[in-house]
Amino acid sequence: MTARIRVPLVAVLVAAAVVLAACGDDGPAAGEERRIAHLADAALPGEVLGLTVGEEDVASLLAQARRPYVEAVGLYSFRDGDLLQATLQVSRFADDADHTSGEFRRAIVNRIGTAQVHRVGEHTVWITRGRQQQISVWFDDAHMFVLSVREDYPRPRALLRALLEVKP
Repeated sequence: MTARIRVPLVAVLVAAAVVLAACGDDGPAAGEERRIAHLADAALPGEVLGLTVGEEDVASLLAQARRPYVEAVGLYSFRDGDLLQATLQVSRFADDADHTSGEFRRAIVNRIGTAQVHRVGEHTVWITRGRQQQISVWFDDAHMFVLSVREDYPRPRALLRALLEVKP
């Protein structure tokens, strides 16, 4: 995995892990050690808007998380040739996470950054800025999506709209 992917991913995973450990009920029992699994299939096509979609190996990062409210994560890259234009993190919440709660969702989004709420079609999307990137977060059933797009990518809204259709 390249450094370009690692920095935003670590920030998002760490933010999510901290918030998720503090939200909801008591979560896993104190002695229980639950690990985050690899999300097997997020039903992404091989290409979106001319960008090649690839699955990234995040096993070493997932192995570091303990007692999370997320049970599985997948990370996908969107490249124009060798140039990384965007990443999409798809997380599936564990059954004991209060993932339908507006307070729970806002707590996660606030850990990622101060975001503005937008309505995009049928979806509520929180959009914030990171280091030279736009970050969009949305929820669908028991899944959370975090799309990080390079600041200089010319079609961030079109990419967001295309990915809102993903149903893992």
